[in-house]
Amino acid sequence: VTTPLTESNRATVTGRPPMGTPVTDEATEVVVVKTPAIDVQKTARVTATDAPINEGDTLPAGTKVTYSYAVTSNQGNDALRVSKANNGGVTDTKCTPVTYVSGDTNSNNLLDLTETWTYECTTRLLPSSQDGTVRNVATATGKWSNPDNKPQNNGDVTNTDDFTIKTSSVANLRV
Repeated sequence: VTTPLTESNRATVTGRPPMGTPVTDEATEVVVVKTPAIDVQKTARVTATDAPINEGDTLPAGTKVTYSYAVTSNQGNDALRVSKANNGGVTDTKCTPVTYVSGDTNSNNLLDLTETWTYECTTRLLPSSQDGTVRNVATATGKWSNPDNKPQNNGDVTNTDDFTIKTSSVANLRV
């Protein structure tokens, strides 16, 4: 939901005094319903050449790879508080530290609905499974903006994206 949702609530109370006319009062409150969302899209490239890596590509084990993470909140209707600290807004199961690069165009430290924040991380491909694949999962995490400091659900808003690269091993024999 990308447009603000509102809910109107009206309460009416009537009091009947022992003598005289009943007294009535009413109040209406309009509540903005926030539906925060976050999205992370992960891509990879060979660090030395900037050549893009596609999901499932095969590279030599030990290749240095740079992962890029594009984080947006335009799936929801609330700007999010997302950390720019290393391993704060985005974490990765196989690469650390994930570092904020750019995207906070108005420097308000909120991932606004029109912004895309970019993070990066560089690592060497070291297969952790017998089939020679490196599968890692990136997680983007944000918190509701809560500009009026009102009680609300302040839980984490998260999204994940995984990326798998196959590795090939070349035997080296030294005499």
